[in-house]
Amino acid sequence: MNKLLTHSQSIKIINGKVIDNNVIDLAINPNNQNKIYASASSNGKSFNTKYDSLGKFFNKLRSNRLSLLDVIKNDSKKKHNLSNSSNSSKARKSKAVKSSKARKSSKARKSSKARRAKKN
Repeated sequence: MNKLLTHSQSIKIINGKVIDNNVIDLAINPNNQNKIYASASSNGKSFNTKYDSLGKFFNKLRSNRLSLLDVIKNDSKKKHNLSNSSNSSKARKSKAVKSSKARKSSKARKSSKARRAKKN
């Protein structure tokens, strides 16, 4: 499979003011791995996403009646939300482990004090 790198930019200027400035970069099969890396910028806000196969990417485009820019934005937001939820899940697990260790440590200190008190 061949590689394809593409860049497109669309600028809408009305009365000398930039109203829309959209940029799309696609790297299709850049490392011969059948993947697509998509990057979009809309009025200064960037969106990046990766598709694991050419088929998934083209099916996504066909199934949505959205522009390429909107598909990249939506997929980027979905992946960003998923990574944020997994990070918060990891944080909750970490807190649970720490609080569990703190309880065990506290119990150990109490039992140690109780043993010393019995000796005296």
